[in-house]
Amino acid sequence: RRLGFPLPCGPKAPSRSLMRPCKQERLSAASLALARFSRRATRFGGVGWLRLRLQLCIGDILLLVALNPEAPVWYLSEALSSRLATEGILAGEVHLSLGGLRLMPGDTPCGLGLADGDTLQAAITKGAGLRRRSSFA
Repeated sequence: RRLGFPLPCGPKAPSRSLMRPCKQERLSAASLALARFSRRATRFGGVGWLRLRLQLCIGDILLLVALNPEAPVWYLSEALSSRLATEGILAGEVHLSLGGLRLMPGDTPCGLGLADGDTLQAAITKGAGLRRRSSFA
């Protein structure tokens, strides 16, 4: 008996683009994506951290810093003072200000309403003598 239509040749082989990757390929792709995310998060201060610009009064230097929004700005001024001391500039204290208003040590970025990309100004007191560290010290 003859059928009135042609029968298909057989099942088609699935194309590679339509195939789902195997479990091992998916796991390796996920681990690479996680590694990229963690590198980026570490470089920019972590998830949920606030990225600020910090303008130093010394030669108009602009630093990019990341700070926990709940941390007092005292931590940032202490870290900056320590970094300037290790780079050879001795400073008494670092005072932070925002738009000409001096920030108190207990102020937090969240309490001040700061957002990503805001700029803080840093002034260094000359109490300890702003000078270069000698090579003998």
